[in-house]
Amino acid sequence: MILIFFTFTIDNRLNKGSLFKADFIETLYSEDKRYIFKGKIWIWSDGFRIEVNDPFIQVIIGKEDLKVYTRGIDFPSVYENKFPLNKILFNTHEFMSSYKEGDKFIRIIPKDTMYVKDVYVWKKETIERIQLNLPSQKMVFVIKNVKITNRFSKTFLTFPPLWE
Repeated sequence: MILIFFTFTIDNRLNKGSLFKADFIETLYSEDKRYIFKGKIWIWSDGFRIEVNDPFIQVIIGKEDLKVYTRGIDFPSVYENKFPLNKILFNTHEFMSSYKEGDKFIRIIPKDTMYVKDVYVWKKETIERIQLNLPSQKMVFVIKNVKITNRFSKTFLTFPPLWE
């Protein structure tokens, strides 16, 4: 019951067969440095795709692993997927041990096995910001132009980029 309520609380249009699509500005805080990235993000129940277009061009595809494609480099870098954006929105039961709801945000406390310390989701009608707190970093995604649809191609979303 808590899971149904929790998913409804984030955005009542999200379901297992839908796609969350938005523009983003990410600020990455690491030690005493701050980095800003801009691009587009797609999140569905079993993966996500991030296309960074500023300050450089990069595509990140997250499923079981994390593949990072950088323009000018022939092969992707492959990492363990420690950033479960899809689990936060769609497979909450795999990620969350509990949550706390504030006036304008939801704080998600992950299971002990997760790399992420906690996640904050700010929302009004839909998600406006997602903040992932990691052991040595903080990632803040400001979300704009949100679209949620039930028609999309997983093949397109998981396909490596075709650089022009």
